Amino acid sequence: MGRLRFHSGWLSCGMIRLRDFLKSLLLPLLCLPLLLWLHVQPSANSMLNLKYEQYAPDALGISADYLAEEVQYHRTEPAFARRPLTTQTVWLVHGWSGWSVAYVWLVVQLLGWLVAAVLLYYLAAGGIGGWWAQVFFFASFSVVFAWFPPVYTFDEPLQYAVLLSALLAAQRNAIFGAMLLFGISLLARETGWLLWPALAWLFGRNSERKALFWALSIFWLLAYLAWWFWGSAMYGVSQQPAGEVLLRLTLLEQNFAADRWGESVWTFVLVLALPLLLSVNSKDTWPKAWRQVFWLTVLLNSPLVFSTAFAREARLFALPLLLAWPFLGSAFKLACLQWWQLGHRRWWIVPIAAILAVWLPQTYVMSGAHPDANYFHEYLTVYLVLLTVVLWAKCNTYLPKATAPS
Repeated sequence: MGRLRFHSGWLSCGMIRLRDFLKSLLLPLLCLPLLLWLHVQPSANSMLNLKYEQYAPDALGISADYLAEEVQYHRTEPAFARRPLTTQTVWLVHGWSGWSVAYVWLVVQLLGWLVAAVLLYYLAAGGIGGWWAQVFFFASFSVVFAWFPPVYTFDEPLQYAVLLSALLAAQRNAIFGAMLLFGISLLARETGWLLWPALAWLFGRNSERKALFWALSIFWLLAYLAWWFWGSAMYGVSQQPAGEVLLRLTLLEQNFAADRWGESVWTFVLVLALPLLLSVNSKDTWPKAWRQVFWLTVLLNSPLVFSTAFAREARLFALPLLLAWPFLGSAFKLACLQWWQLGHRRWWIVPIAAILAVWLPQTYVMSGAHPDANYFHEYLTVYLVLLTVVLWAKCNTYLPKATAPS
């Protein structure tokens, strides 16, 4: 009887876990086909269906020649070759399966987003909160338009999947696994180092295994430096590391040139303005420590993007969102409640929101894409309405409450 009860308990636990896992798949399996559909629309011109000079979509609507060239370019260009996780994964699967490089790349990208969304579900503790986290993930500007110019997503799906795995492992006090995954993420993109202070703040201070955390941190720092210099020599970088850094610093002037500064600012706003606003006065829906590390990572990452990269590439601003996505759904629900509790004052902002949504998108002038070939302005219109309403709700939390209408 004891053995029977043990097996029954194990089976019941397994069924609960299976149900949770299936729930975590529900939204991603609905959203990913929509995401793919958006990128291959005839009116769109994304990486997936690029129509330019010698490139054209095949019978399935995919610009296979262009994607294959992109994978090869990322395998051989020194700056990208030091990030081998995505390209080598694609190349290994291509060699093993015989599928075309382009379609393997696309499958890897979609699987990366799928895994990231499932991990967010668990980081948000599952249930309705987990679904809301997934909604905000798939609705984020850098994910909705992942493969549109000038977003050009390539390494991020695998990087996010590995980093979110590290956060989930650390959240469950599996420090060794978390730091192992963190080190692997550096092979996708070295920008993972910008998330290290967040890991140190959340899990490297008071954890019982903080000595292990710091030892593995030092190990990965030394290992990455060795890889960076060895990779630079192996792939034949055309300039010295110091020269590469100085060259990147010239991008600050380009990002804030007369014809670019508006685009740079709008890109930042589209990626981070709403999450930053939702983090204000979010009470228990967003733990204080996670809000602190989110802001810290934004403060570390954003100046680097503006000064060393093309700010119009929205995905570059999105790294801090790994710390925000698990809580954005709950924070948004609270903001909606705060807005509703304003009574008659809740409607005062609607005309202003409508005016801003009609007027401001015209000021978003793109240098790396044509507005007729994407849906950036349409997205910005909806985003401005939400941003204005949430801002109104947050501002009014510091004023006396209005009497709700009976």
